[in-house]
Amino acid sequence: MSSDDDDAEPRLRAVQGYYFVDDDDALVSFDVLPFQFDAAEEVPSFKKDVYLRGLADGGLQNVYKQVVAWKLGLDGDSPEITVLCTEGSWIALLKPRPSYEETVRSVLVTVEMLHFVRRSPTASEENIWGYLRRVFDKYEVKPSDDDIRDHVRLIKLFSERDPAIAKSQTLQLFIKEESMEKIDEAGSNDLDNKQPFVVDDKEREEVVEDNNKHEPSNDDDEEDEDDGDLFDSVCAICDNGGELLCCEGSCMRSFHAKLGDGEDSYCATLGYTKAEVKAIKNFLCKNCEYKQHQCFVCGELEPSDGTNAKVFLCNNATCGHFYHPKCVAQLLHPNNKNEALELEKSIVAGISFTCPVHWCFQCKGLEDRTQESLQFAVCRRCPRSYHRKCLPMEISFEDNDAEGIITRAWELSKRILIYCLDHDMDIDIGTPSRDHLKFPRISKPLDSVKKKVKELAEKKKRTSDYLYVNEPMQKSSRRVGMKGSFDQSGFEPEKKKAKNLKGMIQPEEPVVKRAALVSSLKHLKEEEQELESLSSLATGKTPQSSFPVIDGDTEKRVLALVEKEVCSLTLDDISRRCAIPSTYKTSGRQIDKIIARGKLERSIQAVQAALQKLEHGGTIDDAKAVCEAEVLRQLTRWNNKLRVYLAPFIHGMRYTSFGRHFTKKEKLNEIVDKLHWYVQPGDTIVDFSCGLNDFSQFMKEKLDKVGKKCNFRNYDVIRPKNSFCFEKRDWMTVRPKELPHGSKL
Repeated sequence: MSSDDDDAEPRLRAVQGYYFVDDDDALVSFDVLPFQFDAAEEVPSFKKDVYLRGLADGGLQNVYKQVVAWKLGLDGDSPEITVLCTEGSWIALLKPRPSYEETVRSVLVTVEMLHFVRRSPTASEENIWGYLRRVFDKYEVKPSDDDIRDHVRLIKLFSERDPAIAKSQTLQLFIKEESMEKIDEAGSNDLDNKQPFVVDDKEREEVVEDNNKHEPSNDDDEEDEDDGDLFDSVCAICDNGGELLCCEGSCMRSFHAKLGDGEDSYCATLGYTKAEVKAIKNFLCKNCEYKQHQCFVCGELEPSDGTNAKVFLCNNATCGHFYHPKCVAQLLHPNNKNEALELEKSIVAGISFTCPVHWCFQCKGLEDRTQESLQFAVCRRCPRSYHRKCLPMEISFEDNDAEGIITRAWELSKRILIYCLDHDMDIDIGTPSRDHLKFPRISKPLDSVKKKVKELAEKKKRTSDYLYVNEPMQKSSRRVGMKGSFDQSGFEPEKKKAKNLKGMIQPEEPVVKRAALVSSLKHLKEEEQELESLSSLATGKTPQSSFPVIDGDTEKRVLALVEKEVCSLTLDDISRRCAIPSTYKTSGRQIDKIIARGKLERSIQAVQAALQKLEHGGTIDDAKAVCEAEVLRQLTRWNNKLRVYLAPFIHGMRYTSFGRHFTKKEKLNEIVDKLHWYVQPGDTIVDFSCGLNDFSQFMKEKLDKVGKKCNFRNYDVIRPKNSFCFEKRDWMTVRPKELPHGSKL
């Protein structure tokens, strides 16, 4: 008999690194399952599908089981949580996956509290909270009464059915309605220390502050928000803004592609023509094309790919800097040679690292873009960053002739661009010397080009001094921008205006003065043409004209034709030509312009690296240094843009909506008004590509009004918000026997 009982008893199996997901593969807490106080009780019905995932047998076996209930054992030295799988066996949960701990934190706090109270029924409130803080000391948010309040029903159940827990006076006071009302009212008022299960004011404020840190900003809802705040948005050559060409490779740098784009900052540029830039589909700089990058510490150009790699990329999502293992190890561990040597070996072995750019040089803290004082000021020439509050006074936003201080800092959006004090400034060009870049396979060094740029800058400066000899020179301001969204005022008027680093744009000069300037610069045309030739040599490009040379008569006829068309052209005409159907908003025609492949790949790799750090016992700060919260929000925005675009490739070329909602509600109602006359009672209405799933809802409302009761079946591969009679399924997998006869459809 005993043997039979043993055979009937479910055999417990342990799972570590566990987490739970629903049928959409979204994380859920195991306490959404029905709770079973006794294994002999009948399992309550539960409609939602929940799956246990994790590792068993010391990590050798992957676990993927559907579960239907959970129970809690408090008899041992530590609480034991088990879940019931559909096969009828109970599985014990050991340690959750680190990334899943926050999802189940509140229920784990409640479980530990019940276990402690059962062992020590006479324990005071102070002792209970002290125990919970010790158990959960590694969490950013301390245990609070909110964690307990979320699971009052579980506490009541154990207090009613477990005699030991029922003896706890502290727990009984918490359960009473009077005590619960006091806790609910305890918002901003001072709390009596004698009230049960209430955290004191100081701790409550800490919890609120911690929670506020992780609240997403309202900007998350803006689908068209630029990603320039995250990634490099200034030219890698001159550190200025304007119309930029972004590299799709791992460096993620931006460059002035054409000579005119970097004229304000005397940038050597990449030397392309407008036609060449337009013809480029996916731009790779020479470093990324030939897999050779510079060490951001010593500046040496080395291989960066394959088994012969000598420089390695930082694993931060927004960082494109490469380093020699020895160079970066010495920066990360300047006072410990042994740790530096170990890090150097691990980098050579392929272990990822986070470079010093992502920690404040002064206080060693991380950046927080949501708090102005904790935003970073990042040097453009070396791996050094400061919090805004830690920025040395010598790094100034304005010139101070009295103290001999020159401008070294410029405001960006949620960040500051600086040149730290280790770099000497060149007054003529407003930056340190521009010999910091090395491109592979370029026979002529860039030094000669830089020299010519400086000569041109001096000539232009002398010309400007002559023109405005009786007026004070207006200080030129540096600009920062993103690809395709900037330009100088006064040159090529068809381009957009550039953003100013100080948040301002220089006022437009009077037409007469501007005409005088253009006239006076004619004698520099020869020097500019020579400069264009030199820049083309630097990038290996042969100078060529974008358009053929035309005679004077042809030019006059073309200008007359353009003037005639402009007079008859209105803004509405332009808008109509530019508008595209809303269903094509995320089409392939523009998706590659919205999301750079290199940035997307780096962001995904950073998320994986951050997750690995957490799974291997790393701290939250270690994970944030690799992948900050804003990167996750940016990935969410990209996901929304890519979701529809990728659906045909993910789900197959089926005739389904893929989230494209072709019809408006007004049109659907018109269809319903005409169609409902032909529907008979008892018919089944099938929408095999339901999209938003509005049609069946409108149809049901109309049929209810006329007294016709019908059935509905709605299919699609993407789940809509309206789940009325919806089944997430490809219509092509539905078999005829699953639906009524044709006369009833």
